[in-house]
Amino acid sequence: DKLQTVIAEINGILEKNPDNTVIQDSLNNLETAYKNLYQEALDTKLTEYSALDASKYTADSYAKLQHQIQQIEAMNTAAMSGLELKAQLHTLTSAFKSLVNASKPPVDPDPPVDPNPPVITPPAPPVTPVTPNPKPDPKPDPKPPVTITKTTKNNVEYQILDTSKKTAAAIRLTNPKAAKITIADTVKIQNVSYRVTAVNAKAFQGAKKLKNLTVGKHVAVIGKYAFKNCKVLKKVTFKGTSVNSFGKGAFQKIKSKPMVKVPKQLKKGKKRTNFLKKLKKAGMKHPVLK
Repeated sequence: DKLQTVIAEINGILEKNPDNTVIQDSLNNLETAYKNLYQEALDTKLTEYSALDASKYTADSYAKLQHQIQQIEAMNTAAMSGLELKAQLHTLTSAFKSLVNASKPPVDPDPPVDPNPPVITPPAPPVTPVTPNPKPDPKPDPKPPVTITKTTKNNVEYQILDTSKKTAAAIRLTNPKAAKITIADTVKIQNVSYRVTAVNAKAFQGAKKLKNLTVGKHVAVIGKYAFKNCKVLKKVTFKGTSVNSFGKGAFQKIKSKPMVKVPKQLKKGKKRTNFLKKLKKAGMKHPVLK
């Protein structure tokens, strides 16, 4: 409705043969309305899809949707154009449409009861000859394997992101008293090795005792508010150079002037400058890069 209102206003202006400045202002207003339309739609869908009940879908399809949500949340959508926002909305809704419902075996209704059932005389039981040393009954079929999508390692819980790519994400702290944690490079789930490539949004938010954090070498995305309010966190070590996306407020309200250790590739020149900018934008105050 807002977009249509702006279009109608512009049509009214164009009918008056305006100068180039007025035309440009009108086009800018149209772009702003177009952008706001898709920004609101994208925010609505992010909120809606984040609140979905995971138990209603297969672990693989649900994990792919949540990974897509984390990637979009980590982006600076405020700087995107209307067309870029529209593309992100399309990507998000496509991931939602790819969700697979968790299958449940159908329950057969009780058969109707015949009020006058026929009387059936059971046949005499067969005589089973007695044989010496009878063979024991075969063992019953084993129960089908249970699908496991999570594991815990050194006070951190992980969940599969993508079974085909063999990737996983750190999703929460299992010991709130832990003062030192390491996001693993890899974890094993049902004897399969998965690279840890992400830290979920709000995964460690409010960890009051956390002072020392090490981020695994494969981590590329740290979700929004992942370490918000870790008020005594004063040392962060990045083992690799894969991190390219920090969500909004990922390190908001941690200790001021934290020491940040990085690989030598990030210690000099433009890469150092860009990495510091990302840390500050994620909420770190006066990080000391070493």
